[in-house]
Amino acid sequence: MLPYTGSTKLKVAERFLRTEIRGGDLNPWIGWERRNTLLAEFSIYLATAVALVQRYSREINAFDPTAVRFTTHQQIISGDAVDPYRFRVLIPEMTQWLWEKGPFGGDPAWLDRIHFALFGICFVAMFWLIRVMLTELGWSPGQSLVGPLLLALALPVAFTFHDYQPWSWLEAVFIPLVYILALRKSPIWILLLVAIAASLNRETAVALSLIPIALSVRNWNVSDLRRYYLYCSAALIIPWMVIRFYMLTVWPGPANQRAISIQEIWERNFDFSGAASLQWGGWLTTIFTLATFAGGILVAAIAGLARRKCPTDALWIAVFTLPVFFAGWFVFAVWSEVRVLLPVLIIALPLTLSAFATPACRKHDSQ
Repeated sequence: MLPYTGSTKLKVAERFLRTEIRGGDLNPWIGWERRNTLLAEFSIYLATAVALVQRYSREINAFDPTAVRFTTHQQIISGDAVDPYRFRVLIPEMTQWLWEKGPFGGDPAWLDRIHFALFGICFVAMFWLIRVMLTELGWSPGQSLVGPLLLALALPVAFTFHDYQPWSWLEAVFIPLVYILALRKSPIWILLLVAIAASLNRETAVALSLIPIALSVRNWNVSDLRRYYLYCSAALIIPWMVIRFYMLTVWPGPANQRAISIQEIWERNFDFSGAASLQWGGWLTTIFTLATFAGGILVAAIAGLARRKCPTDALWIAVFTLPVFFAGWFVFAVWSEVRVLLPVLIIALPLTLSAFATPACRKHDSQ
């Protein structure tokens, strides 16, 4: 055995730098030098997704024991759903097609199982894309893995007070996907396809355009980049406008009715009487749920800002998107439904991670 000399130590250190720290030199979609490590990564995601789906199924069956969610699902399929559910057709149509074409004999229990399987796929995709997003921003794959695992710890809290809202989990896939595609300057037609799918999933897809808008402002003095990101923004906004117009004018059903009015939402949110029927359990429960879901990640994000090590692109995106996503929850959601804040946590993860580790390769900051 060779003696462990100073030269040997230097070679070991150089190899470590090549394999672990240089996140920017590797393909971020894979992330690891050895592809079997990617298999190990996905095994972690799969095990976590199975545990989350099991927890989710218990929570939604406790919250909705009479399976009212099947009625909501069928209203969306038939075109009888009111605002905002009438705009959220992607997952109901997908699950309905699988249920009808599969060997399930019209058993409603299988429709539930198909939804749960789709949720598991969304969780795995969300975890992987968040890791890729953080790797693309410059952290090593090992460091980036902290991001999805932190989010996995918070997700069970989002399952409380939860009725039929399957689009929330697919929305959490589209956010890091658009983030990555914009950073990597992917072909605009790919963003166009993503925009169509995201707009059919949820009306909030228009907020995805803020990601390239933020990057266009960040690169305003570089004409090629500015032009590219403005085209990306248009590719995300125009399909949303077309689909929105179609759903309001052509798609059947009550286009001018809402499932719950803004006035009723605000009455619930600002009623501090403590009645159990308000806010799905009272204002104290709402505060506790909000703190346990978002508190840790957001406090760490503030610490990351104070440390001033966050990638510049991530800061610009956070400045443009966080106020909008937060306002969407504050104005249009019952505050105890903290799953609506999931986009906020995803966008905040680069800030959170920068509180504990500095990106080793800040390749986008040189633009």
